[in-house]
Amino acid sequence: MNAIKIHTKQGDYLICQPGSGLISTEQDILDVLAFGYGMEQNRLIIHKTELHPDFFNLKTGLLGSIFLKLSNYHVKTAFIIELDKIESERFHELIYEHKRSREIRFFEDLASAEQWLFQD
Repeated sequence: MNAIKIHTKQGDYLICQPGSGLISTEQDILDVLAFGYGMEQNRLIIHKTELHPDFFNLKTGLLGSIFLKLSNYHVKTAFIIELDKIESERFHELIYEHKRSREIRFFEDLASAEQWLFQD
């Protein structure tokens, strides 16, 4: 899994490079966080295409492991997901619960995700 640093007028953040590999284990997200730590970045965007299908099946525990690591390391993270393509009602409940989260949120487009990343 590769991440790249993006520079904007508002500040910098990391984005998981599309096509660089799925985040399918706890170690994968730790690798991304270690890379971000080395670049002094605590903002991250992850596209749906970089998430293993187990992420969307809450029974697997992958989402919980990823959320725990992101929270423990205080990484403000935006997930970009086409919400209408998610069939799981439980996953939609989780998205709703995170609508006011200061650390983890779900968006449908990059512009909205970037705007949120730099809100205080």
